Amino acid sequence: MTGDVAHIDVTATRPDVDDTTEAPRELASEFARALTTGDRESVGSLLATSVAVLISGRGPTAGRHDGSDEARSALLVDARPDAVVDAVDVAEVLADGRRALVVIAQSGSIGSRPVTWETAYHLQTDGERIVGVTEYSGDQYVADEVTSVPVMPNEGRWWRWRARSRRARS
Repeated sequence: MTGDVAHIDVTATRPDVDDTTEAPRELASEFARALTTGDRESVGSLLATSVAVLISGRGPTAGRHDGSDEARSALLVDARPDAVVDAVDVAEVLADGRRALVVIAQSGSIGSRPVTWETAYHLQTDGERIVGVTEYSGDQYVADEVTSVPVMPNEGRWWRWRARSRRARS
């Protein structure tokens, strides 16, 4: 080979996407408002009937939820009895094409311990309704703890103790 290199021109396009529309930003802003106020009817009206929602973490609603009724219930969850959410603010709304990102900052307390967390919602739209939501948080353990039933401090950690005790015996 004498150093000849094949060259291919590639052009990336996004079919059926009109970047000039403000619909995704408007949907995202309305979604953020509905979530922060707990407005179940508004959240439901923004979701397509075939929406798919993926919620990360280990909380009671973690996993995939299909359909607007199931998705709405998963997105709007009550805090556990000893948790108080004092502030819920929309931190960011970004949109491009048929996708949008909503970041909601929350603070409150679990018992007497103060907590803060942010939750991001990646939205996919069809221009009129939200067809997909992926929810995640950098502080997922706090978000899970606020909506979960209180557990014993060592619950779920038996496997670590068991692994250490097996190593000690060998």
